[in-house]
Amino acid sequence: LDLSSGSVRLTATGEKVGSSLLTASGRVFYGNDLFQLRSVPSDGSAPPVLVATSSAAPSGLQMSPDESRIVFLRSGSPSVLFAVPSSGGTPVRLSDVGSSDSIQSAFQITPDSPRVAYRQGSFSTRTSLHSARLDGSSPPVKLAERDCNGFRIGPGGRRVLFLGGPADSGENDLFS
Repeated sequence: LDLSSGSVRLTATGEKVGSSLLTASGRVFYGNDLFQLRSVPSDGSAPPVLVATSSAAPSGLQMSPDESRIVFLRSGSPSVLFAVPSSGGTPVRLSDVGSSDSIQSAFQITPDSPRVAYRQGSFSTRTSLHSARLDGSSPPVKLAERDCNGFRIGPGGRRVLFLGGPADSGENDLFS
């Protein structure tokens, strides 16, 4: 870490930034109050560029391990999970198109980059575990019929470990 030469402004004066992330390749991606997803070099050597627009502020930004796609939540009712190529383009909806259930903020991308796992539902009702391809080429898959209270994708991306049990049972068993 070295800021001895001072900090560098990466956004326009007055631009309100929400969620942001810094990639291994030195790019910063951020969502702003204009419902835009933007990118800028972390050293400020070029101005920000538009990556995508959304119908609500993008939040919870995560980069796929291969840095090909950015996954984000579009806040609202319900909140919805999207992915967009990091080079720019049209966001693709990843969560179930027919569902009115919100996506919970904890989602994870597989280490090999093709899929994301997420919880869908509400904290006052049942939440279920789902997976979707980052390119949106197939519908999401429900991974578990039971209530999901938390999860972790395994190192190889082939298994998911989750806590859960029957809805309203108070059980919190471990599943894979």
